[in-house]
Amino acid sequence: IENERFYNWTEDQGLPAVSFNPRASLRTSRATFIFGTGWGAIEFSDTITLPKHYRSQLMFDQILIEDPHTANYFPPEHRFHSTDNDVQKLSLAHNENSIALHVSSINYGNPQYTNLRYRLIGKSNYWITVNKSNWIQLKNLPTGDYTLQLQSFAQEDQQITHDTCLKISVSPSFWETGWGLILSIIICLIIIYILAKYVHDKQEKRRTRIRIRQFV
Repeated sequence: IENERFYNWTEDQGLPAVSFNPRASLRTSRATFIFGTGWGAIEFSDTITLPKHYRSQLMFDQILIEDPHTANYFPPEHRFHSTDNDVQKLSLAHNENSIALHVSSINYGNPQYTNLRYRLIGKSNYWITVNKSNWIQLKNLPTGDYTLQLQSFAQEDQQITHDTCLKISVSPSFWETGWGLILSIIICLIIIYILAKYVHDKQEKRRTRIRIRQFV
């Protein structure tokens, strides 16, 4: 009341799933409040502390990699390791760059009023709302390092209740590495040499035929 704020408690906070009768209430000598409902009465201490913020815990409880040949998904076994600051890192090959992640939000206080959003730092800084199924799909990630940042926030006041992240690294193919680039250059030079030699030999044969005709 002092801060002119109103907190809405429902059955999710332990109240009966019925309406209160505004006239069926009283304050007792035991320093408690009693409110009447259609299913009986409920009693509160007058010193009860109302929760101002709700906390939630986020976790990626399922991560799947898309098989580039069959388009089926499989778990990323032996691809996780922790960084220096204990952040999980997922290492992917260049042809495993499409993944699906399922998010769980552990919130016993007010779960239905918690929204989830994510952004993939390294590709885009725009926040995207997680769908109702809590699945995040990342398709055709280019070679590079990314940080998948996930946040839960209260629907009412947009306050962030939890923030977590997952490092994702997509390794380059052989042809994108230094050795692959060198080998590509060598192959190109060989092809250029073969074409040049072919053109030179063809012209040399043509000149030889002209000389023979002139001699004859």
